[in-house]
Amino acid sequence: MLSYLGGKRGRITLDFNKEILFGELGALIGTQLFGHLAFGLGYKNIVIAMFVIFGGLIGMAVFWLGARIYNQKKQNIFSKRKLIKDITYFTPMATIVSWGVYQPILFLLSKYFLEKGFCVSFAILFSQILAFMSFLIWMNLLRLFLVKTSGREL
Repeated sequence: MLSYLGGKRGRITLDFNKEILFGELGALIGTQLFGHLAFGLGYKNIVIAMFVIFGGLIGMAVFWLGARIYNQKKQNIFSKRKLIKDITYFTPMATIVSWGVYQPILFLLSKYFLEKGFCVSFAILFSQILAFMSFLIWMNLLRLFLVKTSGREL
């Protein structure tokens, strides 16, 4: 594992995690906007939690894509073909981890905290922090697995 922290691999790993972190920033904005929108419209806690999920997905996708394009242009390796290839390589892995780990944690914890009377902002933020920590760990483990089995970096 330590070999992934130095040299070119270390730079790729750092860029990979920066893109995920930037995607999470978008998710943070999206979850708060959609969560407060649902709360303001008077929806029940379960509907607010669903709005939180949709807002996070939209925000994450837009911000991650922006970060990916920025990194590729900065490294002078951007092309539509490469971007599409990266998306087709990354998306299945990210979707599995997102729907299997991140979204259930975010949904269940935000619903739980709302039902316990926590304010909307705290319920969403705390749930998102825990969900994201799990997501980041799983994404890096899966990335290492894919690098070892396929030899392809992302």
